[in-house]
Amino acid sequence: MDIVQSKCENCTDCILAKTRKNVVFSDGNPETAKIVLIGEAPGETEDETGKPFVGRAGKLLNQFLEEDLKKIKLIVIDADDTLLNSKKEMSSENKEAIIDAEKQGIRVVIASGRPYAKAIIDIYKELNKYNENNYFIAYNGASIYDIKTGKSLFEDALDKNDILFLEKYFKNLNLSSARYVHLDENVTVINPNDYSYLEYKYNYKDYDLTAREAQILKLMTEGHSNMEIAQKLVISVNTTKAHVASILQKLEVDDRLQAALKALKERLV
Repeated sequence: MDIVQSKCENCTDCILAKTRKNVVFSDGNPETAKIVLIGEAPGETEDETGKPFVGRAGKLLNQFLEEDLKKIKLIVIDADDTLLNSKKEMSSENKEAIIDAEKQGIRVVIASGRPYAKAIIDIYKELNKYNENNYFIAYNGASIYDIKTGKSLFEDALDKNDILFLEKYFKNLNLSSARYVHLDENVTVINPNDYSYLEYKYNYKDYDLTAREAQILKLMTEGHSNMEIAQKLVISVNTTKAHVASILQKLEVDDRLQAALKALKERLV
């Protein structure tokens, strides 16, 4: 820690070095602290004193830590590069912090840009939270799942027209970058100039199918049984059956074969 502080105090890489009065490094004991708070940049008061979080915003933070922290009932934490390290592993310190929070009556829920998949389930199992009534926030907040059953409890995704508008808007600005669409455990990279792909992938929305139902419909067209679908998506057979029944109703067909044929004909999957 002393080495890091020394490097910071002698750093002249940014323009702050020309005007600062003090290097604001840390306050408190890093050896015993259970929580580490990292500020984006020091304010005027911090620069004057050389201590972090002593300005007006810092006082509000202290009030929160002393009083409002006791009112917290739920913590939502990001998975990648937050809960997990660069090797996709959870440190013993993070695991202990979550267990400690649970003991205090605070529920911990994982959020991610990822879809509901085995890797996320494994995290809950590592925390011994898989068999509890718990949730996973997926697709950067667009979906919420029951972690054990895999049932989608909430969805608020962009529709086809929104995606097409954004794609064309970026193109008009000459912004060239890859776009990503999550429909299952795989991430599909979209060619920025290929709008037909978007038309193809989002047709299932025309029938009010959820992203999970689109996943299952695709597997149905590939000839998978309910048992095989359940195993692939890590959900129960009963949940799969419920999704299949909903798909048949929304597509206005009588059986799986008719659903598969309609999906292929109308490019729903």
